[in-house]
Amino acid sequence: MSVSNSSLLDSSLPREASRRRLVALASAAIVIVIGIVMLVTIDRLRQSRALVRHTLTVLAHVETLMSHLADTETGQRGYLLTTEDRYLEPYLAGRGAVAADTTLLRQLTRDNPEQQRRLDALSPLFVAKFAELDRTISLRRAGQADAALAVVRSDSGRLVMDSIRRVISGIVSEERRLYDERDTRSQWWYALVVVTVVIGTVGSAGIANYTNRLFARDADAQAAAAQLLGEQNAQLQDQAMELELQQEQLQSQALKLEMQKEEIQTTADELALRTEAAETANRAKSEFLATMSHELRTPLNAIGGYADLMELGIRGAISQDQRDDLRRIKRSQRHLLSLVNDILNFARLEAGRVDIRMEDVPLDDVVSEAESLVAPQMRACGLRFDVERPLPGLRVRADRDKVQQILVNLLNNACKFTPSGGRVTLTSGRVDSVVCIQVADTGRGIALSRQREIFEPFVQVDRHLTPDGDQGIGLGLAISRELARAMGGDLTVESEESQGAKFTLALRAATGSD
Repeated sequence: MSVSNSSLLDSSLPREASRRRLVALASAAIVIVIGIVMLVTIDRLRQSRALVRHTLTVLAHVETLMSHLADTETGQRGYLLTTEDRYLEPYLAGRGAVAADTTLLRQLTRDNPEQQRRLDALSPLFVAKFAELDRTISLRRAGQADAALAVVRSDSGRLVMDSIRRVISGIVSEERRLYDERDTRSQWWYALVVVTVVIGTVGSAGIANYTNRLFARDADAQAAAAQLLGEQNAQLQDQAMELELQQEQLQSQALKLEMQKEEIQTTADELALRTEAAETANRAKSEFLATMSHELRTPLNAIGGYADLMELGIRGAISQDQRDDLRRIKRSQRHLLSLVNDILNFARLEAGRVDIRMEDVPLDDVVSEAESLVAPQMRACGLRFDVERPLPGLRVRADRDKVQQILVNLLNNACKFTPSGGRVTLTSGRVDSVVCIQVADTGRGIALSRQREIFEPFVQVDRHLTPDGDQGIGLGLAISRELARAMGGDLTVESEESQGAKFTLALRAATGSD
């Protein structure tokens, strides 16, 4: 029976090795394809957004051109009414600005022949308009006020201005058409990026799941091989006690045992290679998450910017219901941007690309900045916020921005999980060469069995008790602890259910700190 099992193992191991190599190559190919698709779609999205911004720039300069042209008329009318030279300053400045604006518009629309023809049509109109303005100013300067007014009433200037407006209207219409077309294309590319991210994430998860299952099966095969080896050893010991007539059989089995040992060693070497490949894939995943999170922030910031423009009424008057909808859009955009930033920070930590700049940081400055950032949120949630000022001259050896990030995250968590009417306190003190900063609340607390888990990535305790708008993705505490440890410190928690929680950030005291 042992010999039969060994033969089956001998024949199955090469097939398993070939299959594992095929899976590794297929996984790498899928990751490469997803990465290429992501790079292409992101590049197309970046190009599309650049065209949208270019169109908006052209429209802005058209508005500036009309404003400068209006300045020339304003200066002319002021001078005709008062004959004071100071009214000619906006006129002269406007003339120079109109020429500069026209030149800039030519550069911005040099790839659009139709717009270039419209700008060509504007040049003689500007010449005619300025000639009419110069004539009235010259007549008024010569004391011929009636003649100057007669030129104004002749409507020649108004007719030229109407022609200018018609040409400008054509330029604006063309740019708005281009804006609508480019913005639609940009939205399409953005949707494609999102779909690619989802497909890439699902595909990566599937690859990881299948790889884990394959490794588990390999482990089972190793265990089976080890068990078979043990059985054969026992059989060899029993046979050693038998008659010398079985010596030849024992020698044959010993030779087979040596062959099996070599195969097991080969399998172990392959498993080591698979482990190294898995670590490489994990690093690639972290880099992929970091790249995607960074690229997603650009359209998210654009969403917030356009919402601000609409709320300010730049695109036209809006109703109160529309204003409320815009606030909801901005709140959702900020929440999503916060989640993307958390993923980006975590991916950078995993990839070891976080830059820690150690310096002597005055603790009172950091505490004051954190207090000013979260105090309005505390008041809005109906919480009492008590801050104990650090001892004068107390400093920590750390990265100032990272300490600020950890404190704000801890205070935001305390605000989120403490009901209205509760209290949040921020205290600090020094014990030997360690400075401890503590954030305590009177919230619902954390069960002892879950206190270790909350520092693991993507873990959220009592998620069903947290409003949807306040839910994150479970990276805040994981990032905070990794940042603390990267600075030579640590982040711990003490809590009991229904008794609140107290988080302690421990950092090294600066040399010479009081």
